[in-house]
Amino acid sequence: KTRRSVVSRVAPARPGDGLSVIWDRNYEDVYSDPGSPLSRRTKWGTYVLARVDAGDTLLLSGAGASDEGTRPFLDAFDLGTKSAQRLWQSADDCLESLGSLMSDGDPDADIKLDGL
Repeated sequence: KTRRSVVSRVAPARPGDGLSVIWDRNYEDVYSDPGSPLSRRTKWGTYVLARVDAGDTLLLSGAGASDEGTRPFLDAFDLGTKSAQRLWQSADDCLESLGSLMSDGDPDADIKLDGL
């Protein structure tokens, strides 16, 4: 048992390119959890990864565990640079959560937040 979670990217059209590791982490370390990719439903009823402006940036949401408590978040994660930009995080005086993603595009316009 390694307690590792490895997330990789593969290009099915270019199998010779191999895997590109996005992150490799101890899954028991909740403080380092980068979040999970959001998906959206297509008009055909299937689900695809939610991307910003149909590009190489995914939307990730997570619980946001920290020494100060749980503060859910929404990040834009660039697959090319493997870096995240925090788009939103629950305030420390209340607990909000990501309610739903309406569509790809401008995250500020397409996110519904639920207060708890």
